[in-house]
Amino acid sequence: MQIIEENYTQHYIKQALENHELEAPDRALANGTYEALIGLYLAHQNGGVAGAKTAWETLKKLRPELGIFGESDFLIHANKLRELPSPVHMTTKYPLYEGGFNVLFGPSGAGKSFIALDIASNIACNSPVIYIAGEGLHGYAARWEAWKVHNSIQTAELYFYKEALQVLDDSDLLRFVNIIRAKQPSLVIIDTMARSAVGMDENSSKEVGVFIQRVDHIRFELGCSTLVVHHTGKSGHMRGSSSLYGAADSVISVSKNDGVIKLTNNSDFEGKNKYGPEDWNLFYRLLPVKADGYEGAVLVETEQIIDDLSIEGNELSDSQEEILHIINDYNDGTTAVTIARTTEIHQATVYRNLKKLMKAEYIKHDGKVYLITDEGKRVLGVDDGS
Repeated sequence: MQIIEENYTQHYIKQALENHELEAPDRALANGTYEALIGLYLAHQNGGVAGAKTAWETLKKLRPELGIFGESDFLIHANKLRELPSPVHMTTKYPLYEGGFNVLFGPSGAGKSFIALDIASNIACNSPVIYIAGEGLHGYAARWEAWKVHNSIQTAELYFYKEALQVLDDSDLLRFVNIIRAKQPSLVIIDTMARSAVGMDENSSKEVGVFIQRVDHIRFELGCSTLVVHHTGKSGHMRGSSSLYGAADSVISVSKNDGVIKLTNNSDFEGKNKYGPEDWNLFYRLLPVKADGYEGAVLVETEQIIDDLSIEGNELSDSQEEILHIINDYNDGTTAVTIARTTEIHQATVYRNLKKLMKAEYIKHDGKVYLITDEGKRVLGVDDGS
């Protein structure tokens, strides 16, 4: 009988710590552990898996003999690895892993917050989402009202945290977890990493490692996924230590070219898909939408940019004109890397536009640097100095 009782108690604890649905314990089968299990059950009813985990830690301190029933949680036989659930995406629209550490990064002005809000809104139609808008709530009302109108949605379980959570501050983090626990969110969005880790040296792998550990604490305590929104540097690469990239299950790279926003998890653009092929690409543009007195905008899918090398007449895109001006500023020529660092244009976009400008004979390449031609100066309307 003792074996049956232990197996039942062990199974019940496992269910409480892993599942979102839990029945009340059976007094006859639990026998001497019934009071402990009913406490675990009530904690689960009030706080879900996260609440049960907190209660379990307390129970083990009050009744150390119960610890033997949870020992199996730390070990798994190799033959049972195949029984573990495969990693799955939270939504078919975006490659974010359920229960995972996800990252979205791109340059300023590329549309990261629009994308993060679209992710949040889609998922919030089915389960709670917490959005930490570290750069302030200004502008989100217009975007949210526009999103609802465009998608014919009245409401969703989307909640905004009113301040920038400082994840490196113990008291701030504890307060956040305690406040949010009752919502049982499926996703917590931290927008941005810089605003939620003020004072952290982004180039320090040690300090970024602590940030990652704190985000993991949010994931494990709340039983949810996380999405960290981060910036690129002027080089077009993810800013700071590579530790953030290494820790992520999914990394979505964002770039913008002539009004078209590109999202990809392809490793060529520093994207990442830890458990699947890196072949996901999506193209968006912003569509203005008026809604309930607000003038907002929403993301709508668009066609991929046709990568021909032609320039219609003398009509330069904003990116091409900016690149041409920079090359003109360097009398002895400059490189693509310097152009990317000087601007916030993604390096891949710089190379593509350099090819177009060369075909139009607005610039030339001497084997080392790019130089503006007389025709390029004429298009810009600048004096060639003759």
